[in-house]
Amino acid sequence: MNKHKIEAKVNGKSVSFAVDSNERLIDMLRNRMGLTGTKEGCGKGDCGSCVVIVDGKTVNSCLMLAAQADGREIVTIEGLGTPKKLHPLQKAFVEKGAIQRARRSGRQSVATSAGARGTSRSSTPYKRRPPR
Repeated sequence: MNKHKIEAKVNGKSVSFAVDSNERLIDMLRNRMGLTGTKEGCGKGDCGSCVVIVDGKTVNSCLMLAAQADGREIVTIEGLGTPKKLHPLQKAFVEKGAIQRARRSGRQSVATSAGARGTSRSSTPYKRRPPR
């Protein structure tokens, strides 16, 4: 298996890893960095549980290879706030009772944060299924 050395900024911290060519971004975040707030739901990019922000755009981390993160800036749910100091969007979700299942709350906070920055367009290269 080929290894690729990557350097990226994750939640404001510079990181460097040697990743396998088929290693997904979600696996790097969860298994190597311990950032378990990013969840895997369907593994196909349909549910959005794995959404992170890459260079200001929402991306399904289950569809992105870790090697593609080289030179990029990544923000996960852990990068938005902490349990003691919530991001303003997380705080609003709690105050307004908008908290749903844990998988959805993280996705909603990350995606809403990207939208508030004016960069909500997904850069994941797949077509979404039409609404059911």
